[in-house]
This record gives sequence, structure tokens and C-alpha cells, in this order.
Amino acid sequence: MWLEQSWSSDNECQAVGYVTAHSIYVTNDYKRCVCDHYDSNNPACLEVDDECVNPEDDSDNDEEEEEEEENQDNDDNSEDQDDEQNDDEEEQQDDDDQSDDQEDENEDNSDDSNQDTCPAADGIWTGVDWTDSANNYKVVNGVVQGTSAEARRRIKSARNLPGDGSNYMSLTNVQRTMEVLSESRWNQFFPNALPVYTYENFLKAVAKFPKFCNDHATSTQEADLLSACKIELSAFLAHMKHESGTLIYVEEIGCSPTGWGCDYRAEGHAIYPPSPGQKYYGRGPFQLSWNYNYAQFSTVAFDGGLDDMDILLDDPQRVATDGKLAFMSALWFYMYPQSPKPSMHDAILGLFETNDVDDQNGICSGCFGTTTNIINGGLECGYDSYKAQMRIGYFDEYCDILGADCPQEGKSCAGQTNSFSTNGGGARNMWVIKDDSRPNACKITPWVSGYSIYVTNDYKRCVCDAWDSNNPDCLEVIDVEDCDNEEE
Repeated sequence: MWLEQSWSSDNECQAVGYVTAHSIYVTNDYKRCVCDHYDSNNPACLEVDDECVNPEDDSDNDEEEEEEEENQDNDDNSEDQDDEQNDDEEEQQDDDDQSDDQEDENEDNSDDSNQDTCPAADGIWTGVDWTDSANNYKVVNGVVQGTSAEARRRIKSARNLPGDGSNYMSLTNVQRTMEVLSESRWNQFFPNALPVYTYENFLKAVAKFPKFCNDHATSTQEADLLSACKIELSAFLAHMKHESGTLIYVEEIGCSPTGWGCDYRAEGHAIYPPSPGQKYYGRGPFQLSWNYNYAQFSTVAFDGGLDDMDILLDDPQRVATDGKLAFMSALWFYMYPQSPKPSMHDAILGLFETNDVDDQNGICSGCFGTTTNIINGGLECGYDSYKAQMRIGYFDEYCDILGADCPQEGKSCAGQTNSFSTNGGGARNMWVIKDDSRPNACKITPWVSGYSIYVTNDYKRCVCDAWDSNNPDCLEVIDVEDCDNEEE
């Protein structure tokens, strides 16, 4: 029932089995499809066809007039009931204020009711809720939530969707991704991609991060979300192309599990210790590196287990052989804030709230340069780097092909400091540790602890490890069938 650009004929569209913006059931959608793809710069391409309109059929107008009269009567009755001490304008303003307050309240309630209801299973953490007003966090039945709009949004943007993702094709962000980036276009972008890098594996990974291609700084309207998705995909694909050589590398050049060097081992790391004999060189589309990154990603990639951190520490090669896992590693790095850095997602979409320190350091929000600084600022930012310029070139290329209204300011990170200040807007307390003053609870800390507020089950893992470490059943894996249907 959907239409997409025909790659075999000019000025034609073809029927496809996935969701696009053009439906066979909408009168002018085929024409819109042709105009959007072949004559997008001509505002007069699609003229409304007047021949099917019956000028003598005034029934709709009559109904509208009757509705207007009825609404007017209701307005008059409403005015009669207003307080005599206020004039009509003051009364209307009061109504508007109350409506705005109610909308804000409904939004807050919606956020609380929708936020992570899937993993809120009972355990030793049940009944030990708390609020940390200084950091704008609270815990409800073992799930960390935000108490401010900014904290709620930031946590939701980073959180992955639990479950095996078998229903990925039905998810809103996947459908929107497919609308912007079709499989045929994917194959054009990456004609020599390794077999592990399939379009299907990419979509399955997208499904695990429901805010990817499903977020906007100020709007929930589909047109705005679609526009933001185009920008987001342009930025993500640009970095992916640079890091993986147009998806022709899944392992760092010159590195292998049995070869010499390429260890990337932070020996003696107290939180994320490397496993014996394993190498943590770059793997996947974003070249995930170092044992501490493999460990953090491992807790996201596998749902619910107490020892999930060890899965990729013990077997990092899985990131190079499992296509879905490979793309998930890139999307995790893109969506996940790592204080004092914001997430790349927040930076490119203008969701990152900068402060005076960021301004002094040239760090901007809603700009491509900051995303480069996040992924490789130590080597490519603070000067005119040719590698950073290559990323900009890829970004411009994808923005043009995808029809994205990409931000033009701040594409370079040459004028930025090549690190993020601990006093900048991205610096957040994002870890939890054992709370010795409250049994069966953990508390917020600025120090890396191995338990992140952004990972769905990490708070529960913290409680189990701290208060019931000898019980392997302390944290049961959540019901993936229920979680597969969880979507905002």
C-alpha cells in the first residue's frame, strides 16, 4: 500500500511493502511521490485537481456553519457563567493558563507512566524508592527516572529497548528510518559492504534504541520527527562511513584475535578488568575499542543478567561476527552520554544544553562538529584536521542525498577544545553505588562504578551485587515477550 521512487524509470514511483510517506489510498500521493523525488524544487509541481469537486454540494459548508453556530451558543453560555469581576480577555487567559498547566501535568504523568514500565519487576529493591533532588533523579521500584524534563528526556534517549527485537519491523523509529533510508539506497551507499553489514541487521539494531530517528528538540509532529531523522541519519552514516571505510572493515586494519599487538587493554581496571588473552581493538562500524567500552556495551547488548558485562569481555570477537551486535555497538556509542560528554544524538539534534563553559570552549549544540569531538576529539579537534574535514564531506553528501535540512554552522571542530570540561553542560552524575545508609538501595555518584543510570537494569544489578551478591537469582531476566511490545 506504499509508494517509493522507482530506480528503473524516471518520473515514476513503485509499490513497496514497507511504510513510506506516500500511500496508494490517498488521492494525490502518487503525484506527491513523483514530485518529491523528481521535481522537489518546484513548489508548483503538484497542483490540486479541481475537476472532482462538486461546487453545488454545500452540505459540508452547512454542517460547518451549524457547528460554528452551536459553538457560538456554547461560548455565550460559558461567558454568562464567568466571574463578573473579570472581563472576557482575563477569563480566556485564565482558561488558557489552566489548559497549559493541565497539558504540562499530563505530559509529566505520561512521562512517568510510560518510562521503563517494562523492566519494573519486583525484587529486594521494591519498597526502597528515593528521590535525589540535587541531581534530578528518583528511583521507582528499581528503575532510575528523571524528576526534571531535561533528566527524563536524557535518560529516555539513551535507554535501549529490552527484548530480542523480533517485532522490529513494527516499531515507529524503524519505519521512519526505512522511509528515509530504503534498502535500495542503502545498497547504493554501501555497494561493497561486508556480509555482516546487512540492511536487515542495521534495522534490528535501530529497533533496540527507540529514540534513534524518533526525537526532536521541541516537537512531536511527524513532519518534524521525519526532518530530524534525516539529520540524524546523515550524521550517523557520515561517522560510520569514516570509521568503517564504507562498511568494508569490521575489524581495525592490521589487527586480529591471534595477531601481534592491538591489545587495547586497560590493565588493572578496577571496574572493567580485561579478560585473559583477549584483545579489545576496534570492531564494528564505529570501531568499538578498549575493555571498558566493551564491558559497558555488553551490559546493554544482553538483557537482564548479573554477569552480562563479562560476555563481551570474554568474547569481544562477537562484535565482528554478529551483524546486529556490530551495529548495536555503533548505535550505543552514538546514543549513550558519557559524562562529561553528551551523546552524539543529543549534540546533532540540539538536545544538548550547553553552558557558559561550553561556549568558551567552542562546544556547540545542534552542530556536527561536536559529534566529531565526541567520537575522536583528542585526535581530530582543536586544529584543522583533514580527517575531521573528511567527516564533514561525508555529512554534506548524506544531507544532500537524503534531503536533510542539516545545520550549517559548527560543522568543524577546529575551533573547539579537544576535550569536554567537567564543568560543561554534558557533565552529569550518571553512576550509582551501594548506599550504606539505606538497606537494599544504591545512590548516585560522579565516579565510574559499573552501574549506569542510562542502562535499564543497572540499578537493580547494583542493589543485587551490593546487598545479595550470593544469590544468582537476585536479578531475574525480564520477560522479553512483554518488552517487545513496549513502545512510546
